[in-house]
Amino acid sequence: MTATAPREQGAELLPLLREVGFPPTSAGEHDESAPDVDRKAAVLALAERLTGIRDTESLLQDGTWEARTGGGERAGPDHLK
Repeated sequence: MTATAPREQGAELLPLLREVGFPPTSAGEHDESAPDVDRKAAVLALAERLTGIRDTESLLQDGTWEARTGGGERAGPDHLK
């Protein structure tokens, strides 16, 4: 498996960000001239596109959630501040 350079990974993410309503520029910066978006809805839409899991109301209310660090370890209270 070949690792993808961070800049290349970001380039793949830009179209998804635009698709869900976040308006990044071609450099990946926030476009201040773009209309406001519902950021919570955009984040949930982005999470669905990245994971393939649709966040439904019942999943959000009744699901079991576990936080992990970027390295995959369980995140304790110090990570959640």
